[in-house]
Amino acid sequence: MMSKQVLRASSLVLIMVIASLSPLLNHESESTLKDEPISMLSNPALDVDFNWWEVDHPANNVGLFTATAVDSNDELHIAYYDATSGVLKYATYDGSSWTTTTVDSAGNVGQHTSIAIDSNDNLHISYLDYTNTNFKYATYDGSSWTVSIIDITANVGYDSSIAVDSNDNLHISYYDNYNGDLKYATYDGSSWTVSTISSTDNVGWHSSIAVDSNDNLHISHYSDTNGDLMYTTYDGSSWTTSTLDSTDLVGRFSSIVIDSNDNLHISYFDETNWDLKYAHHDGSSWTLSTVDSTGNVASEPTSIEIDSNDDLSILYQANDELNIVMQTDGSWSSPQSIDVATGGYVGGYISSDLDSNDKLRISYHGDSASKSGYGLYHIQMLSDLRIDSLSPNSAEVGNATNVTITGAGFDQLPQYQRDIDISNDFDYGVENYSIIIENPTLDETDLIASYHMDDDEVDLTDSSGYYNDGDIHGATYVDTDHGQGLDFDGVDDYVYFPTINMANTSSDDFTFCGWWEWGSYPGQGGTLLFSNRQHNTPYSTGIDVSIKQGLGGIELRTTSDSDVQSSATFGIGMSIDTWYHICVISDSTDYMVAFDGTIAPSDVISKSGLQSWTQSGGYLEVGGYGSFLDTGYTEGNVDEIKIYDRALSDIEIAELYNSSMRYDYGDVRFWDDDGSSLEYEMLYDGYFMVNIPSMYALENRTISMTYGAKGLESESQDLDD
Repeated sequence: MMSKQVLRASSLVLIMVIASLSPLLNHESESTLKDEPISMLSNPALDVDFNWWEVDHPANNVGLFTATAVDSNDELHIAYYDATSGVLKYATYDGSSWTTTTVDSAGNVGQHTSIAIDSNDNLHISYLDYTNTNFKYATYDGSSWTVSIIDITANVGYDSSIAVDSNDNLHISYYDNYNGDLKYATYDGSSWTVSTISSTDNVGWHSSIAVDSNDNLHISHYSDTNGDLMYTTYDGSSWTTSTLDSTDLVGRFSSIVIDSNDNLHISYFDETNWDLKYAHHDGSSWTLSTVDSTGNVASEPTSIEIDSNDDLSILYQANDELNIVMQTDGSWSSPQSIDVATGGYVGGYISSDLDSNDKLRISYHGDSASKSGYGLYHIQMLSDLRIDSLSPNSAEVGNATNVTITGAGFDQLPQYQRDIDISNDFDYGVENYSIIIENPTLDETDLIASYHMDDDEVDLTDSSGYYNDGDIHGATYVDTDHGQGLDFDGVDDYVYFPTINMANTSSDDFTFCGWWEWGSYPGQGGTLLFSNRQHNTPYSTGIDVSIKQGLGGIELRTTSDSDVQSSATFGIGMSIDTWYHICVISDSTDYMVAFDGTIAPSDVISKSGLQSWTQSGGYLEVGGYGSFLDTGYTEGNVDEIKIYDRALSDIEIAELYNSSMRYDYGDVRFWDDDGSSLEYEMLYDGYFMVNIPSMYALENRTISMTYGAKGLESESQDLDD
């Protein structure tokens, strides 16, 4: 990061005017969200909410061999086997209701299903005809189902997996149970072609197929002869088969996906150790790892999904529960179970897909505490930002109506927008044009230190741009109502700031603000809020501020050059386990203390009645031993400390307390005039470098900034200078 002084001298052309504040949420827009009468559940361990349905559970045994796909309209489609009736069934959810249909009932049909959807949202299902030992195919064109036979060779069609390429051609891998081979069928829009692609040993069990961006094919499968995970690929001209994992008995129930770089990802079962394994090909070599080594993974299908950010999710059964493990930015999470209603068994024959919001749709075979047998169940992982219900959902034109909205993620919606006028003063066009935007929300003029305490660093990091980091002595990071803060134990914890001297004389201006929560009532002498005097010298010249005994207000004490002490009391009684925003302000004539954004008239005390002082070599301490021997250490939490080299106005103090934005500016976003997002780097609090992709010669443009969404995290990134 560049220093503040260097940045102010950067050679950047910018004409900027901040327009008046305007709410974002007053616009009208048509919503397609539906109020769904379903069971919404929460999984605290996963920090996720989800909808859950009993789709088809009349009695006995349905919902085996599930196959799940989501179309371009986010409508859901599930193919599955009804073992009670021996038929292929299909369930669909259009966003408001479920419909179930029998697709094929000619004999015992519908096991070993797989489903895919083409670019026209037509459905394609492959499955086994157990009665005739044939391999069958059903397709739905939007109005009717058509059923046909792909392969009539005896005893074929087990463990099928279907995929669609960029031309809407179909590709299916499946197991030939008679010969013990991996077979492949493809449909070019007019006819099927069937071939055997791997016949060495007994291979082809539990196959899974995927198509890469070049329409090359990739199949994972299992060798029952050797107990190995196998991989077969087609490069457009020939098939190649290799062994990926031969350690112990591994490779059953594999599932394969391909990321945006055409790298391969496979989940599979380790039968020897009852673990979940994962294979990854980075374009040059394979890497094998175990992602659930608890030894409790079931011998059931796994399902792997990859989202638009190339993050992975693997679904599988363990301990008769539905489990998930996730990889984000290359790191795996701990395995977690998805807590759904059950009679003791869930997660069988699992299948999944992702919707347009990268949210999982999960189908599985399970039981119920209130019904006999087994049925088909489905889970919809919910977006962090959503509307669950809106009541009333209509009103007469011209009438004002109070509306109740339920849902989640409203803290991710920005409340405010500001327009920013920029110009290119050059007589030629520019690209990747960097501009500096300063103080777009709070006025951070003369901010000399700012501590958000969100980075878990050994030292307390200053984000003001002046690098006034604090030395932490004993205090530890904890989660607070404001993000993350520091916890002081009341015994010997404090923070020392060796580069901060807030005031050299009693006439100097400063403002010290922070959020405080006390864990106990201070005893005699109170506890220190902060001290600005020589480090660890109790009676040195300067100022300190402490919380009085029993949280009975604040005491400000000064020590003159001749060691004469004076004090003043501010505020009213406070309580433990309650957060207070406290600011101590010094201007040329008065000391003031603001509690929760307000400076009461009684909390303005003239400096003329207190000892004046001049000191050099003073430094700031927070939470530690005060200037008088009877002042103790703070027991409690502190967060969001900001220090200014000026006296903030009462309006600014109120804005700090009532702020609807994140103190660390994590909710700030910048938008071009066409609505596209702009990359930016927050160099320090209130100081942003924003990248404008292009501007033509002498162009004037209005971009915008949104903020006021406390649930958002910063998207600041390093930009080239």
